[in-house]
Amino acid sequence: MNGSPHNCGMSEEKWDTLLQMIKENNCTPFLGAGACWPTLPLGIEVARELSQKFKYPLADRDNLPRVTQFIAIKKDATALKFEVARNLKNKGIPNFASKDEPHSILAELPFLMYITTNYDDFMFKALALKGKTPIYEYCRWNNYISNLPKNIPDTFEPSTSSPLIYHLHGNFEIPQSIVLTEDDYIEFLVNVAKDLNGKIHHRVLRSLSGTSLMFLGYDLQDISFRSIFKSIVNSLAFGLERTNISVQITPENKHKNLMRREIEVLTNLISDTNLESEISEKITKPLVILQNISKKKDIDKKDKNLLYNKTNLVEKLFNQSSIENFQKQSILNIINILQNEINQISCQDEEKSKEALRFIERYFERLDICIYWGEAMEFAKELLERWKKYSKT
Repeated sequence: MNGSPHNCGMSEEKWDTLLQMIKENNCTPFLGAGACWPTLPLGIEVARELSQKFKYPLADRDNLPRVTQFIAIKKDATALKFEVARNLKNKGIPNFASKDEPHSILAELPFLMYITTNYDDFMFKALALKGKTPIYEYCRWNNYISNLPKNIPDTFEPSTSSPLIYHLHGNFEIPQSIVLTEDDYIEFLVNVAKDLNGKIHHRVLRSLSGTSLMFLGYDLQDISFRSIFKSIVNSLAFGLERTNISVQITPENKHKNLMRREIEVLTNLISDTNLESEISEKITKPLVILQNISKKKDIDKKDKNLLYNKTNLVEKLFNQSSIENFQKQSILNIINILQNEINQISCQDEEKSKEALRFIERYFERLDICIYWGEAMEFAKELLERWKKYSKT
């Protein structure tokens, strides 16, 4: 295995190769939703929020393309994209001054190009703050975007002082450009496969086919990640001899992070709700216990049972309250999601956990990708530290 699931790192050889590729302008960052978390919600969180709002009737409430496809049948698809774009923009921006903010760290390194499936403009803002003059462009995957003026000419060549940010799945400044529903993903795959050179700028194709790709913020089950490989990367001789990196949070930590977010959301909702004083007093203690357990690095069976018990107690207390039904239902929906995340947290023995991670690593090895086990912020911070030492030698 190239990386160790215990220390979350890669071999020194892989690090040296990656740093050399960056120095030679032969590495391209590829940004997914995890690079923006927790400033922006993950797709799974957006799906749950929309499922609740539009009363999605099926069980797969975490599947954003499926949920938005259902909504698009009831509501105009373009109007839905405007709503999603507006909601994401209202979430604000990251703290670019933070020492582990991924966009800010990536902006500090000498990359020629940044490719992203995210809708936000965080990479653009981070580069501008570093005194660079970034340029952005879109994949022309649908007729609407194809008819918009191009931001870069065919002869364009990026530089480290004026790098290109390429949005494969659109940007929330142009909601019509967003790849969101199942139909969008199908149209994206079909149109790009039919006319790869016409839909994607040739300079971007050159980076995809000839540089080391560094994936930050993707998940094995992420449709953005899978569609990229099926429609673009595999068709560009992806098996070339080069080091490609994917920063992957373990499945276990993914559910822990989502659980922490749901506990935070639940706590905030409760604080904004006018509960009867008696119930409010009773609910404080179990909430504190939930928060304390969620902060633990390792959660054992005893912790998991306690999470279940205290979550069920909070649910019971809310059912006894006399608050308005719409408020009660919103909070009970969050509790239901929280219970699901707790259920997904496994308390397997260490050997079984290792085997699960080895399976994922074997999958990526077939794609010539080396895994860094950790979060985007963790990787970006280590990358910058290593780069500073490497560039001095």
